[in-house]
Amino acid sequence: MKRYAKLIQQSEKTFKRQTGVSVSHFHKLVQAIRQYISSLKKENPLKNRGLNSALCLEDQLLLTLYYIRHYPIFLLLGQVFNISESYANKIYHKISNIIIKIAHVKGAKSVVEGNIKDIVIDVCEQQIERPKKGQKDYYSGKKNDIQ
Repeated sequence: MKRYAKLIQQSEKTFKRQTGVSVSHFHKLVQAIRQYISSLKKENPLKNRGLNSALCLEDQLLLTLYYIRHYPIFLLLGQVFNISESYANKIYHKISNIIIKIAHVKGAKSVVEGNIKDIVIDVCEQQIERPKKGQKDYYSGKKNDIQ
């Protein structure tokens, strides 16, 4: 039985605690990912080659959301979904990249493109306590304290 099928049988509250999203939002994400993948396959028919995934799309999304929510190591995530550690990593990166493209998440360059007038940077120096005895072992004295 699929991992998603087991989790969906439980309450909506349990589902949201496990994944971080509601069941209805989860289904919307699955539909959006399906549409994105089908459009990719139409653009590039060679993407249809190869074996199908061992996990259904719902389980792949569940794996990704589970990782984002709980942040386990991929070895544990692979054991939960009965796949290898490297395959869990591959699925996570594939689905998370698709979610980023679907959700139109802005990258780091969006800060540069915005209308920013002022930037404040805290550059205060803080003194580091140095040992009184045996100081030569830790501190050469070449950089004196400037005040």
